[in-house]
Amino acid sequence: MKGDMVGLTSRQRLALPIIAAEPTIEGAAEQIGVTRKTVYAWLKQQAFKDALEEARKEYVESGFRTLRLGDKAGGGKDREASGQRAGEHQHPGGGINHRVWSKGP
Repeated sequence: MKGDMVGLTSRQRLALPIIAAEPTIEGAAEQIGVTRKTVYAWLKQQAFKDALEEARKEYVESGFRTLRLGDKAGGGKDREASGQRAGEHQHPGGGINHRVWSKGP
């Protein structure tokens, strides 16, 4: 991504990972400390758009790397292989709490 940052200000370079990770422009602007109008102006610059596209790719790839590392750290076991179903959470004491993140009966 280094080559894609030519022509960007230091603030734009620092903003890239925030904008890449934040689901809304408004939220990203707030975190960066600029107005959303500023972010939209940056998005009109081809160099910034290119760098942001690369930052988003890196963000997604890092998420996949984290998932793969988590799978390896867990011994490669997934919920199905461990006998645990979606919607269940294994408590440290060994009990299962059903439907932790889903609403239902």
